[in-house]
Amino acid sequence: MKLAEVAHIVAASDAGPRGDENLSDEDLTSFSNLILLCPNCHTIVDRSPDDFPTELLVQWKRGHERRLRGMLGAQQFTTREEAHAALLRLLAQNEAIWMTYGPDSPAAAIPESADTWLRQVSEVIIPNNARISAMLEANSHLLQTSEHVEVALFDTHRRALEERHLGIDVGVTAPRFPAGLATVFDNPDS
Repeated sequence: MKLAEVAHIVAASDAGPRGDENLSDEDLTSFSNLILLCPNCHTIVDRSPDDFPTELLVQWKRGHERRLRGMLGAQQFTTREEAHAALLRLLAQNEAIWMTYGPDSPAAAIPESADTWLRQVSEVIIPNNARISAMLEANSHLLQTSEHVEVALFDTHRRALEERHLGIDVGVTAPRFPAGLATVFDNPDS
């Protein structure tokens, strides 16, 4: 039984629900134009596009993302040191999985370990990445100007990894994790 389907907010074709000929193919296939809906709601929303305009679906998606950030415990810190410690805890868990099961690990030579890697990505790394992203957003007031690039590089990595491993776009290759993210928040408050 399917609990959710990936739906387009603006239809992938001009003639589809909420179609928009002014959007590029890149915009239509981007993560920002996708929303998860149960199969029934997907059908209802697409059959009645006038009742469910683009703005409403975008509002639903933003509201859901806000609720997820709250559930993921995106704590707002008062110092860069606190934020750095929280970031390092999540990064350490991801790195341990990468080093143990990742494509460059010794286990990668064992064909059976590929399933373990994929499971760890879905069950641990992707949720941790969501926590990291939510934490970075909640603490953006502590970021220094030069750190915004590392945060953006991480967000690009995170989205592509999700798209690939959650089956949204299996053809996408995720850029490597930006090693500089570990240095975000690492120097004291100025």
